[in-house]
Formats: sequence, C-alpha cells, structure tokens
Amino acid sequence: MEILFNILNVIKYLIYALLIIVFVIFIFLNVSPVFGASPDKNTKEIILDIKDKKILSVISQNARMPLTRVAKKVALSRDSINYRIKNYEKQRLIKGYRTIINIAHFGYDNYHLFIKLNNPSPELEKKIIDKLIQKPFIRAVLKFSGKFDLEIAIVANSILNLDKILDEINNSSEQNILDYELLAISKTFTTKSLPMNQSKHEKSNKTKIKKIDKKDIQILNLLSKNAKLPIFELAEKLKLSTDAIIYRIKKLKESGTIIKFIPVINFDALGYNLHVVLLNTNISKEKDEKNLSNFLSKNENTLWAVKAIGKFNVIIYLLTKNAGELQKTLLDLRKFLPGRLNKQELLIAHEQFKYDYFPEELIKNILDFNADQNISDGTITKKSESGLITRNSKVSWIKDQQICGNVFGEILNQVTNFNSHIHLNDIEPLQYSEYGVGQEYGWHKDTHPSPYPNGLIRKLSFTIFLNDDYEGGEFDLEIYGPAAEPRYVEIKKQPKTNCIIFYSDTWHRVRPVTKGVRKSLVGWILGNQFK
Repeated sequence: MEILFNILNVIKYLIYALLIIVFVIFIFLNVSPVFGASPDKNTKEIILDIKDKKILSVISQNARMPLTRVAKKVALSRDSINYRIKNYEKQRLIKGYRTIINIAHFGYDNYHLFIKLNNPSPELEKKIIDKLIQKPFIRAVLKFSGKFDLEIAIVANSILNLDKILDEINNSSEQNILDYELLAISKTFTTKSLPMNQSKHEKSNKTKIKKIDKKDIQILNLLSKNAKLPIFELAEKLKLSTDAIIYRIKKLKESGTIIKFIPVINFDALGYNLHVVLLNTNISKEKDEKNLSNFLSKNENTLWAVKAIGKFNVIIYLLTKNAGELQKTLLDLRKFLPGRLNKQELLIAHEQFKYDYFPEELIKNILDFNADQNISDGTITKKSESGLITRNSKVSWIKDQQICGNVFGEILNQVTNFNSHIHLNDIEPLQYSEYGVGQEYGWHKDTHPSPYPNGLIRKLSFTIFLNDDYEGGEFDLEIYGPAAEPRYVEIKKQPKTNCIIFYSDTWHRVRPVTKGVRKSLVGWILGNQFK
C-alpha cells in the first residue's frame, strides 16, 4: 500500500516544536505595546480635535480595520478618514503599524532586566547599547534616568536559555553593570495603545504552544513589521493565494497568537512623557489583583501594567503631560494601596533604541531546523532474509513526547481519511537522517521479529522529505508481487515536506546520494497486529 501525499503541516509543526523548548510560566498576554512608542524629543506637539482622538482610538483597536468601517464609527467620510490618517503619518504622529504577537504560544516568556551602569562615558554607553540591540533575544532597550539606566526586554524559552542570555548581556556591558533587577512578567493588568483609550485589553489564558507552520511564521514576521501590509502583497511575498492569507490571519487571531494590530504612536507628538514605576507590594490575592487591574485600567495615564516575579512585583508604564499629572497619578496609586506599598522606584524614559514585536531569536529558532541536531554516525550492517543490510547515514533521535505526539496526531488524521478501519495506538521516537554522497540504506523492512512487550507492532512507517537540493538518494518501495517487473516503485526526489506512508513490513531502500545531502525524518506508528 502506498499513500503519497503532502502533509505540509506535519513537518512545519515539527520544525517549530523541535527547536522551541516548552517552558511555560503561565502568563496572560506577555506583550508590551508601550515599546515602540519611543521618546522623540525633536517632535513638535500636535493638537488633536475630537475626531482625531476618536480615529486614533478606533484604529488602535485594529490598525487593519477597513477605512469604510473606521468612517462609520467616527461619522466621517472615507476620504476624510484617509486624509487624516495620511496626515498623522506625515506628521510622524503615527510612526508605523505593528502586530502584537503572543510569544507564549511559541514557548517563550518575557523578562525585563533593569540595569545600573558604572557611570560609563557617553562613548562606552553607546558601545554597550549598540552591542545589546544586535542580540536576537532582546526585544527592546530603553534608556532611563533614575535608579536604573537601562531596561532590556528579553525573551527566553527556558531557565538555561535565560542564564546564557544574562551571561551574554554581562559580557556585552564589558563588566560595567553595578546593579540589576530581573523581573519575569507573569500577568497583564492592563494595556492600551493610547492614554485616552479606556477600553480594556482582551485577556487570554492560551499559553500552550500552538500548531503554527512556516508560512504562518512568515506572515507573523511580515505583519510584525507592518500590520497594514496589504493582503495581495503578503500573498505575493509568500507565494500563496489571497484567500489562503486571509484564512491564515483569521486563524492566528482566533487562536490568540495575533493579539492586536496597532499603530505605533509617537507620544511626544501628543505632548506626553513616558515614566516607568516599579512597585513592591504585598498584594497576592486574586481579588486584590483584580481590583488593582480595574484601577489601572480606569486610570487614563496608565499605558501598560503587569504583574512580575522578582523584587518588584508590579511594573507600570505611565504617560503624563506634566509634573502635576505625574504627581497626581502617583498619589492616587498610593491612596489605592494603603499599607500595601513597600517600595517604589520612578524611572524617566529618555530614548528607545530597539523594539521587535516578533523577536529575531524566535524566528531563527523556528526556521533554522538543523541548527543543533546532535548528529551521530548511524552506520549499521546486519543480516536479514534479503541478505546483508547496510546503512551508512548519519542520524539523530527526537524523543520529545509533545513533538512526537503532534506528528502522530497529524499522521493519524491523514491515514484515517484513506482507511477509517485501521487502528493505530502510538508512535516511536522520530529519527532525523542525513545521507551524504555515496551513503545509502539497502533493502530492508522496518518490522521486528516479535511484537513489543505491550503486544504492539510497527504497523506503519513514514518518511518526510526535508530538502530537495540533492541528487540521487531515490526511495524505492517494493509493493508489487514477485512476478512483477519491476517489483518496486521508484520514488525520486520529492519536494520539501512531502511524505510517504507505507506498511512497515514492506521492503524499501534508499539509493546512494550522488550530490549534496539528503535530509529526512523517519518514524514508525505502532498498532495491534493485523488479523
């Protein structure tokens, strides 16, 4: 039996899951749209009328909203809306459009590192910052005055990964860090795109790694840079139909991976100053946290506020126009927390040097499948009923249960579409294989002489082709009877991500590779013995 079909999603899910270590701290929406609204002191203040404020409020909820819908909500013509938005962009009130992405869906967590430098010279400070902004795991770098000089937003997918990142940051600072505080973001209290926008951000508990393929990653990457990129441009860049792009974006929004499309507002153009308040409170009960969230949501000066794990357990980003506004906001906060505010630090933001809505580290780990495979020599020589079997490829084993489970589920779905009566129970660890020039695997079956202790056997085998930039390495599958000539089907080089599924007791081989390296993913599905 031969089942030859494209299961694009299987390997794409695998590629993303393989390189993302699942280390999830339960978070709501670990995003900070406040970054991207960098201080720009050379900008003249722009006076907005009521319609301007309403337009900004509407598009801050969805920057991709069609102009006709914006016009209906604001009670202006489409042309008037278009004119005003173009004017905002011309005046640099809107500095771009970005997509807020829930990186928890990729197994990553957000950390904010506040550091105090050893009073470096302006030249050395610039050198340190230049090094930091080149790091793919750093989402943002913000310069302050106050107890801390810099805030660094970090993404990490494990404690070990975080430890490595901190070492790199320390090395980049050239031993100029006097003090630091590392805070892990655990919950979002409130987030807004504009200080005048009073609507609460939709919360989500969806922190499990999502089934997202390579095309989805590419869509997210493009939209993270320009949330208003037209559908037809996305389709052209990704070689997909416009309908496919629309469908994928819809699914990414429904799953909570895409949180929001927002304009990047230049708050200086509106006369606002950005401040960060770090609080150490004794608030721990869910009811108290909810009350604090409601308070911050209603406070018109609060842009973003989160719960954190560390010395400071609340981080608040404030936008105020003057010292009086700032003082009032801080006093209101103290009044709301009588006897519960242990410590407070106020930082004044001066300049932002970087913000990535979709960190380079995350994209790199998802797309660079062969970055760290731990490949070893997979040479075997053994006797069988067909004679001497030889394999001289390189192999690596993938034993992660979630990865194997994702592949098993997808294979099961596809197979049952062809045969609903076949019963499959489990999957073995996956094998990643590389065949270089001259390397091959002679005629063999994947079955064992006797069932496993649980009574299961290798029932189905599959090969997923991971590349097509090689020559030779044909896959031969013997599916015809002894009288047939030839007895096998020659399956030549396949497009990437194509998959062959066949019964495990079928004879098959891989011919010698003549050019390049043949890469594949091999697996075995277990089930009860055939009756």
